[in-house]
Amino acid sequence: MAVRVGDIQFDRRHMIGWGPSGTVVLRGSFKGGQQPVAVKRFITKQLRWNANEFQLYRNEHHANILRIHHLECDHLSGFTYFALELGTCNLASYLAGKYRGPPLSAHTILLQISQGLQHLHSLGVIHRGLKPNNVLICTETQTNPQSGKEVQIKLSDFGVMAGSSSGDSWPCSDRDSVEGWLAPEQIKTLGLSTRTVTTMAEAGSGPLQRQKSGAQLQLLTPAVDVFALGCLFFCVLTSGQHPFGSPSYFREQRALAGQYELAPLSLQLPPAAILIERMIQRDPDYRPTIDNVLAQSNFWSLDI
Repeated sequence: MAVRVGDIQFDRRHMIGWGPSGTVVLRGSFKGGQQPVAVKRFITKQLRWNANEFQLYRNEHHANILRIHHLECDHLSGFTYFALELGTCNLASYLAGKYRGPPLSAHTILLQISQGLQHLHSLGVIHRGLKPNNVLICTETQTNPQSGKEVQIKLSDFGVMAGSSSGDSWPCSDRDSVEGWLAPEQIKTLGLSTRTVTTMAEAGSGPLQRQKSGAQLQLLTPAVDVFALGCLFFCVLTSGQHPFGSPSYFREQRALAGQYELAPLSLQLPPAAILIERMIQRDPDYRPTIDNVLAQSNFWSLDI
């Protein structure tokens, strides 16, 4: 049964994904059915907003950033609906062998993820929740049947790890959904259960996210995204493995201790192992910036 909320239309039976805290993703349409979209439904009272970051997301048209077309708040039901660009599948499904689209190389996937992240950092935005589920594979035929089948890799849900239910960044998520993808400094900060305030400030390579807890002040920099990106590089190049091993609930302990294993790549692709090792260093000061990652010709010239 079709449901209409403002300019967004969807069918509750057509669920294509779900997330923490009651979040679901439904197949729907926008503009009277003219625009196929993914409709992401949040419980309104669990959303927290950072107006500047939300507007950046809403106005973005970068090739490697998932577009948000529209949003509607239904006060009667208590839900907020986002009409998002519709993807073919996410990177997690791709790694699980569920992708059914034009051929993709690891080079294409990793380059476009990196370019999307570079764009966010240039805007002063830290993603904070980079993981396979937040990387979407999109083909032009999903939204424009008359076009070709060009494949684009897009980042979604940046800002989702901004804070706890008492924070003010958009939108909140829960820690379990990114288990194994957080940088050590994020793990330590989230463990404080503090109130988060996202600020746009300059410090070395870019913006800061400030975590306030009494006299303590923890600073998160774009290096948290580079850490997660290094884990994604390893995951894509090893068909789903993780540098901090399995099961996932041990990964945070290993990340805090700096205990990673890159053996599968060290012999087969030494330049990749060298770059990833730098990206997943426990100390954020020793990680490269995203610009530096993209400048590594020894890695990008690999046949991957």
